[in-house]
Amino acid sequence: MMSLFQPVSKTNYLAAFQIQQSCHLVPWSESVFMDSLSNPYFAFQLAVDELVVGYYVGLNVVGEATLMDLGVSEKQRGQGLGQQLLSHFIEQCKQQNCEEIWLEVRESNKSAVRLYQKNGFNSVEVRKDYYPTKSGRENGLIMKACLV
Repeated sequence: MMSLFQPVSKTNYLAAFQIQQSCHLVPWSESVFMDSLSNPYFAFQLAVDELVVGYYVGLNVVGEATLMDLGVSEKQRGQGLGQQLLSHFIEQCKQQNCEEIWLEVRESNKSAVRLYQKNGFNSVEVRKDYYPTKSGRENGLIMKACLV
């Protein structure tokens, strides 16, 4: 099994975009996804045996990084791919001399919250009724990790 990270670009974005569409109740539009592929954003996808199985989008503004989005194909979940993607993202942030990383996550996404906590992220704020759900709204957690 061969794993490969590659930058997401305007010529190879479709698989990552399709995963993004399937991961979210309210996904990004194609134009928003395309806009996230150029500076100051950075995006990578993970391919296993040439099949794109996940992606992330980050933003670096003056040493402060934000994990804008991270997704794993539904069929591939539970195999540690989210950890691989997050580890790669953190390494990219270190290479770009980021001092801290911020992210938002649905409070109900317990597996993601655990993943982030395991990697040094701490909850710093709760955004009440931030995310839409099928039956109303739910809280978002703002989390932060320090790299220095």
